[in-house]
Amino acid sequence: MGLMAVKDQFLNLVRFNLRDGSQIRLWEDTWLRNQPLSYRFPNLYNIVRKKHATIAEVFSTTPINVSFRRALIGNKLLEWNNLIAIIANVNLQTGKDTIT
Repeated sequence: MGLMAVKDQFLNLVRFNLRDGSQIRLWEDTWLRNQPLSYRFPNLYNIVRKKHATIAEVFSTTPINVSFRRALIGNKLLEWNNLIAIIANVNLQTGKDTIT
């Protein structure tokens, strides 16, 4: 098993406390509720351009910095609206992200 595989397994087992968002991957880390957004919104994760983007990168612009390889129509648009409703109240803070 390679180092990245071990790191990914470890990151799947931990939960993050969000502060500045620089250490947490939006889609792949567990930071909101009890599972990664990639599991909750697999249709969006499959077509997002930057799978490994950090929360800080995504929230660095308004509207948020997320783009997809395909148009969001039908179920994908519904998933996007649900995701936006979930993360709309997320506020970045000073300080480093931590692991719980």
